[in-house]
Amino acid sequence: MKKIIYSIIETFLRNKGVKTTISGIELRLPVRFYKYYPKDYEGENIAFFRREVKDGDFVIDIGAQLGLMTKIFSDLVGNNGKVFAFEPTPETFHYFLETIAINGLSKNVIPYQKAVADRNTSAFFKVSEHSVDASNSLIPFNDDISNEEVKVDVISIDNFVEANNIPRINFAKIDAEGAEYLVLKGLQRTISRDRPKINLALHPGAVEKFGGSLNEIYDFIVANEYAVIYKSSIISKERFLNIDDLFDVQLLPRE
Repeated sequence: MKKIIYSIIETFLRNKGVKTTISGIELRLPVRFYKYYPKDYEGENIAFFRREVKDGDFVIDIGAQLGLMTKIFSDLVGNNGKVFAFEPTPETFHYFLETIAINGLSKNVIPYQKAVADRNTSAFFKVSEHSVDASNSLIPFNDDISNEEVKVDVISIDNFVEANNIPRINFAKIDAEGAEYLVLKGLQRTISRDRPKINLALHPGAVEKFGGSLNEIYDFIVANEYAVIYKSSIISKERFLNIDDLFDVQLLPRE
């Protein structure tokens, strides 16, 4: 019944979506997801984006989902910048493309239906039964949710940047649901070349299921001479390793 109602509303609105504002980001979202995000969603991360992403920047958006953060990146980089956005889940990607269309983002956003890790390959992506679930991942993230498997292309950002002759990457948002270490490994050459600022979402339970650890992630970050910022302060390794729930850090290259 809901699908029928949404279809009627979409027809009435001529597929223009519903206008909303999330943490200061004004955008249109597909009708059935316009209430998906809390009004104060990820305010700290968005404030970081506003400070650090500049006009003309080239941005990598890994885990674009419905495109909320893609929209702010598009606004911030302007006509002289680019946003390369990755979302592997087929249904989510469909609605992501809708967000791009109804917000006129195609001028500087290039979408890719691919997962990101440390090499170019293919893999089976675990997809929740819930539409546009944020927990879709290369591993089963939530044991309470039945997951179907969808075969997806996987790339590394280093290979992507080199294959497409991208001159620089200024900023990267990484939300990879457990594959964080692999994504960072696949970003190594770009990190060394461009020193991009990074927003990294960490999922400790999923990282462990993937066979990784927060320890190796922290060591990778520090070895590449980045400061690890958590809740606006530099965080120690001990504190980093003892956060159990999902958390975000900002990574800034040291001078």
